[in-house]
Amino acid sequence: MGTGPYKLDTWNQTDFVKVSKFDGYWQPGLPKLDSITWRPVVDNNTRAAMLQTGEAQFRLPDPLRTGAAAGEKQQTGAGGQPVDHAALHQHERDAEAVR
Repeated sequence: MGTGPYKLDTWNQTDFVKVSKFDGYWQPGLPKLDSITWRPVVDNNTRAAMLQTGEAQFRLPDPLRTGAAAGEKQQTGAGGQPVDHAALHQHERDAEAVR
């Protein structure tokens, strides 16, 4: 149970993970996608073919074909949301630390 933008629909350990939009998400208007299916595909040619035929809508870049592999100097970064953690004493109602 969580408060993230998606909820788990299907998890097939050998094939894919599918999540769908969580209607109770706290941020209005998000998430934008109704569902996401992650399918690991090892072969780069297969991934490219899946993208070209419409079987996939997104794929991660092939690290061996990026500029770094071709001898170019590159810097890559990705932004994200900060992660915080709050521990709650939810199983010990009468604990001394519970106020």
